[in-house]
Amino acid sequence: MIELINQQSVGPEITAEEMDYILETQHGVVFLENRPTREYNIGEDTLAALFGYKNVSSSLSFLRRTCQYYYGLPIMDQWEPDHDARKRWRTEMNLQYGKIFKERYEDRNQFRVNNMTAMIGWLEYVVECSRNIGNDELSNELAKIHKVMLYPKKGRKFSDAYVLCEFIGEKLEFVELLEDKAEEALDLVSSYKPQYSIIPVRVF
Repeated sequence: MIELINQQSVGPEITAEEMDYILETQHGVVFLENRPTREYNIGEDTLAALFGYKNVSSSLSFLRRTCQYYYGLPIMDQWEPDHDARKRWRTEMNLQYGKIFKERYEDRNQFRVNNMTAMIGWLEYVVECSRNIGNDELSNELAKIHKVMLYPKKGRKFSDAYVLCEFIGEKLEFVELLEDKAEEALDLVSSYKPQYSIIPVRVF
């Protein structure tokens, strides 16, 4: 088991561009263009003020996951709808290429339900964090965004709704909705002004 983990974590030393080229030319992967995105500058002091100092680490996870999805792109492969075949292929690619494959195919793929789940789950967590420190206005606004992400179509949970998307156009529409809501969440966090005074402290 240790040998397997080490093998997966190392992989050959190739660049991101080389990994993309291998995926496109040897494995039938298609990188679709993502829509224009905005730049955000959100510091730990802002997260501490909005979600509480003890929740800085968790709110950073929310920020990373949301940005990862927002700045990602839709990635198509040859395995749809054979999820078992895709899983076997991903396992082989992780063993062969390690971290660079995960970064270039898995982490930034907006079609992956795991990436949707991580973003939505961390958003739910910071909704509670902001509510627990009395920042009700921000909590309520983020909760509205979370509700749309969680139940994007006719009250059906996002994971179930996405599975029902049969055509690429439907999937892209789904992804664009989540992108829009991710941008709304980032807009709120980057521009929000707490309604109470904060005593500055250093966050380690």
